[in-house]
Amino acid sequence: MSVPRSSPANIEIAGVAGAGKSTLARVLCSEREFGKLDDTLRLREPSHLKYVARSIPRLAGLAKRWVAAGSLPSLTELKLLVYLMEWDSRLTEPRYPDAKATVLDQGPVYALARLGHRDPPIAGTEPHTDWWRKTVDTWAGCLDAIIWLDAPNRVLAQRVNDRSQEHEIKGTGEAEVMAFVDRYRASYEEVLAAMDRTGGPLILRYDTSRMSSADVALDTIRKVARLQSRSRRRTSEGGLQ
Repeated sequence: MSVPRSSPANIEIAGVAGAGKSTLARVLCSEREFGKLDDTLRLREPSHLKYVARSIPRLAGLAKRWVAAGSLPSLTELKLLVYLMEWDSRLTEPRYPDAKATVLDQGPVYALARLGHRDPPIAGTEPHTDWWRKTVDTWAGCLDAIIWLDAPNRVLAQRVNDRSQEHEIKGTGEAEVMAFVDRYRASYEEVLAAMDRTGGPLILRYDTSRMSSADVALDTIRKVARLQSRSRRRTSEGGLQ
């Protein structure tokens, strides 16, 4: 499902732990006329229950394969599956008409990477299955840009250990941190490569050990503006034919 080009651009911020995703999201959305941070699926939010309800038939179909494979999803993984199945329809709703972009933190790229990282995989969610490929294709048509943030592993490890926010690798040894980051980075790269093959969203890559969040935000805003300008010209030219 493609989002109409006249709507705000849909941008996901993606990256491994410590890359600076939340900081960049705050900076982008502090630009009042640029970005609005999109909500994420919350199972206890009444207005989100319709997405859960609509996903049940497809979840039931996948469940048969999970049972056969003996690998059932956790509640968090079920939430990610519902998000991937239904949240694209939410992005077509005109919720932020004055914004230039809807910013997604922990969006579809995150969900696909996390499910792909799972060992053992949930049946149907590992890369190269029909469900995974169709889901990638759907979201590649919904996203206009993906901002990929990364940094050297030692920088990432120090950031995770220095911040107050809890994380499963916080306080672990260097080898454990490196292995965790490398596994997730590989899972993300698989998703990014799959989306790129579809001719999908613009992928912007930044090393946050070399660029500040403010500089990344400024560069992103400029490139998204050019992307939207090209889209408007294509729409106008198409309308004249």
